Amino acid sequence: MFGQQITGQAFPSQYQVVFYQEQGLGHHAFLFNVISSLIGLVAIVMTWFTVDRTGRRPTLLIGGSMMAAFMLILGGMGSVPISSRTDSMSNMMVAAFMLFGFFFNLSWAPM
Repeated sequence: MFGQQITGQAFPSQYQVVFYQEQGLGHHAFLFNVISSLIGLVAIVMTWFTVDRTGRRPTLLIGGSMMAAFMLILGGMGSVPISSRTDSMSNMMVAAFMLFGFFFNLSWAPM
């Protein structure tokens, strides 16, 4: 359980909608959260078939690395002021949140 908490998963899983609203994406915040949950469900189902083949250690290392990369991307894009942010930057933030959740549910969540 400690491993799950140090991944930072509490922020996307509990504050994702609030973060979208604060970043000016409030009109689609709930929809993005639902899509992210569906992507996470797909990732968990994928682990049923992949964990025993690839092993736990490589899965956790790759998943943790990808989660870190997407959280860094999210932090970088989120630090740009809303007034100077482009639509592609906002879309990248949404994608980074969803891909973070995908890799969390693919690696750290089920193990």
